[in-house]
Amino acid sequence: MSVTDLLIGGICAFGGAFFYAIIFNSDKFDAIWSAALGTMAWTLYTVISVLSGSTAMGNLTGAFSVGVLAEVIAGLLKNPATVYVVPGLLPLLPGRDMYLTMRAAVEGDMNRLLSTGFQTLTTAAAIALAVAIASSAARITRSIIRRYGLWRRARF
Repeated sequence: MSVTDLLIGGICAFGGAFFYAIIFNSDKFDAIWSAALGTMAWTLYTVISVLSGSTAMGNLTGAFSVGVLAEVIAGLLKNPATVYVVPGLLPLLPGRDMYLTMRAAVEGDMNRLLSTGFQTLTTAAAIALAVAIASSAARITRSIIRRYGLWRRARF
């Protein structure tokens, strides 16, 4: 994986996340934040997948970073985190793997069906787990801040 591949992929991830946010009527300012999260998630996914050899680990890392940063940005900009999470996760979705799984099912190739299906489910589970952990951590942190008054003016 070269730097040029990362740069071209990052630009495509930015564009995809940005226009996805625009389609769902986000403000341009929020769409830029969402696109930045999508670009960061895709870059982390690519680097971690190459270094560890596991696409599930790359997806887990990318989705967790989107979840955490979306919660932080949502708290700062007073918007729901969903505005940033959904477009930010778009570059991580296993669309190609889903297509290959369905193609193998239609062609009747059970070996390829099981292999690509397992990879697709692993990827989807990693993304869901990462977002759930990030969201739960943000709620726990918010409740601790409110309960103990760590920041009197914080409105997370």
